[in-house]
Amino acid sequence: MIMTFPRNIIGLLLFALPVSALGLDCSSVYIDLSSQDDVDNFQATYGGGGVCDKVIFDLTIGGGDITNLDGLIDLTSIGQNLTSNHNHSLENVQGLANLETVDGTVYIGFNPVLSNLTGLESLHTVGGYLSISDNNTLVDISALSGLTSFAGSLTIEGNASLPNIDGLEGLTSVVDLRIGTNATLLDIDGLSNLAAVGGYAWIDNNSTLSNLNGLASLASVGKDLTINSNAALAHIDGLSNLSNTSLGVHVTRNNALTNVDGLSGLTHVSRDLRVQINPQVTSTWG
Repeated sequence: MIMTFPRNIIGLLLFALPVSALGLDCSSVYIDLSSQDDVDNFQATYGGGGVCDKVIFDLTIGGGDITNLDGLIDLTSIGQNLTSNHNHSLENVQGLANLETVDGTVYIGFNPVLSNLTGLESLHTVGGYLSISDNNTLVDISALSGLTSFAGSLTIEGNASLPNIDGLEGLTSVVDLRIGTNATLLDIDGLSNLAAVGGYAWIDNNSTLSNLNGLASLASVGKDLTINSNAALAHIDGLSNLSNTSLGVHVTRNNALTNVDGLSGLTHVSRDLRVQINPQVTSTWG
């Protein structure tokens, strides 16, 4: 049996709900948190007398004394961009544990003592690009495993201690892809379900990366594919399902590379195919 209530009763029921259950937009469109006090007093400053759970446009977090984001625990969505950068004391992002959607971009960069992204497990949608860059002690991004809706470019760059990118298995397509200058990166298996790159793809200057097996599902690249200066890269067999690029393929300056057999499935290149300055490659039979 379906129960109905008069409008005045519905109003009373809504009034009886806690403010946090109703959800409120935070009072400022652009929010810039530059100190731990700003983070701790987030609701007092922007909650409008209640508990807000949505930042309407941008949220920027950047301050030398910020150690945690616990004051942001009630946030569930950000209308545009989330930026967390130059937080020299930030040890964790557990205060973002209830964040589910960011309609714009997510940039996490230059956080020198951030070792993992624990706290982002609820994040399932990013509408713009995702950049994880220049976090020197970051060793684990697996908290991103819930990310299944993604419409932008992916950059993983300059993370000196990151051994793998496990946690990105939910991504099936990206606009551009940049995996670069990650000094201890051993594999990119976290991209195992990536089937298409709409624009450019760069895998460059990852000095310990030995293979591209994580790209086994990649079938197409919309513009250029560049594999450059990966000193330990022994083979590119992981590209065996790649059939076409709209512009070019450039495999250059990979000192340990012995063959390009992984390109054997390539049937169409619109502009140029370069295999050069790979001193161990004695045949381009692939």
